[in-house]
Amino acid sequence: MTEDVKKMEGKLWRKILVVAGVTAALLLLAFVLKRLIGSPEWTAMDFAVVAVMFFGTGLAYVLITHKRKEALYRLAVALASATGLLLFWTNLAVGIIGSEDEPANLMYFGVLAVAFVGSVVSRFQPRGLARAMWVTAGAQVLTIVIALLAGWQHLAESSLTEIIGINCFFAMLWAISGLLFRWVKQENTPPMP
Repeated sequence: MTEDVKKMEGKLWRKILVVAGVTAALLLLAFVLKRLIGSPEWTAMDFAVVAVMFFGTGLAYVLITHKRKEALYRLAVALASATGLLLFWTNLAVGIIGSEDEPANLMYFGVLAVAFVGSVVSRFQPRGLARAMWVTAGAQVLTIVIALLAGWQHLAESSLTEIIGINCFFAMLWAISGLLFRWVKQENTPPMP
C-alpha cells in the first residue's frame, strides 16, 4: 500500500470517527434534555433509531464526498443527505399525511428509494446525481397528486395546505440539490468504485 493510500484511509477513518462523535454528542444532548425537562419523550428504541439515522446520514456523506474536493459537490451532497434525513425523520415522528401511523405515509419511503437508487445508478457523478435529484423532486410532487386523488387531505391531522406545503418544500430541496450538482464542473471527477 502506498503512502498516499494510507493517508487517504487515515483521513477517511478520522472523518468517520468525527461523525460517530457528533452523533454521540447529539444523543447525549437529547438524553440530558430528557432528564432535565422531560423532552424529548423518547424511548430507548427512539434513541437507537435516531443514532442510526444520524450516523448513517453522516457516514453516507463522508463516503460519497471523501474523494471529491469541489465545495459545490459537497454542498449538494449535504443538502440531499439532509433532505433525505429530514423527510425520513418527519415521516417517522409525526407523519406527513395524517399521523405517523397512517399507511399513506409509506409512499415517502418510495421517494427516498428513488433518491437512493438514482444516486447509485449515477455512480455518484454530478450530472447523473442532478437528474436523480430532479426525478426525486418529481416523485415528491407525485405524492401530492396521489394524496389528493385518494382523498387523504380529509384524514384527521391532515389538510390540503399541509400536504401541498410540506411536499412542495421537500420537492424544492431535492430540486435545489439537483441544480447544485448540475453546476459542478465535470473535469477531474473520479468515478466511484
